[in-house]
Amino acid sequence: MRDARDARLFFGATSVVVTFGLLLSSSSPSPKTAGSFASTPARILNFFSFFTVQSNILVADFLLHTLSPILCLFGWLLFGVRRKLDSRIVRLAVIAPVRCAMVAALFLGLAFAALGIDRKLPAAELASSRSQLLPRRSCSARAAKSCRKAIS
Repeated sequence: MRDARDARLFFGATSVVVTFGLLLSSSSPSPKTAGSFASTPARILNFFSFFTVQSNILVADFLLHTLSPILCLFGWLLFGVRRKLDSRIVRLAVIAPVRCAMVAALFLGLAFAALGIDRKLPAAELASSRSQLLPRRSCSARAAKSCRKAIS
């Protein structure tokens, strides 16, 4: 295990990366100064059309969503966990992913059950139940006959 001072320096540098990414992503056009554009939507569109702003957004996104998680994982692998980790904390950390997996399994089961029911219904019942769910289309007087055929 490495020195605690090295770990603090590493995670401090990671914090600087995240802070810089947040500052870079929070730059926005000021709604109080009109400049060359009178409306706020025009100012915002003009602001985001510059390449430098777009590249700043991409850099901020990279810093916040790619580099900082990699740095955190690398720091955890390099320096290990704090000594305050016990079995109770591990059990509590497992609860949320297990519940998410249970909800995902429930939704998948419901989706496959709906597909099974959809396949077992006769075509006439299925068509009538679907037509009841669809909104009615309005027909013009000129195309009323063909429109009624399409609806029914």
